[in-house]
Amino acid sequence: MNIVPMLLVPYIGLNLPSILFNIIRWIASMVVMTYLFFQQFFVDYLGFPIALLLPLVTVPHLLMIFLRNNIIGASMSIAIGIYLLDEHIRSRGPRQAFTEKRGCTNTLAIMLMLVSPFLDFYNLS
Repeated sequence: MNIVPMLLVPYIGLNLPSILFNIIRWIASMVVMTYLFFQQFFVDYLGFPIALLLPLVTVPHLLMIFLRNNIIGASMSIAIGIYLLDEHIRSRGPRQAFTEKRGCTNTLAIMLMLVSPFLDFYNLS
């Protein structure tokens, strides 16, 4: 499994508003429960994305509450964003990451992912 999609789960958990996180967690738990009991009705290639929903369901809620309103959570989000940006630029090369059509939009999206944690880090310190 690639490490980049695995890093998005804690990033989303740390930066989504709590009401949206609870809704997504509830939907993910329902999908995982239906997948466990009714596997024959799901297509085979949906098994992996549904398995990726499992960490969202099992994330301890108290840990996320603690990390959301803390400098530790903001610094974790910054570290994840910097790592994603570094991996994106390394995989495409610096020239292609900023000049290709998809590369430029992906690079800008990853850079925008860093704005919210930096603002949180500034407000919490």
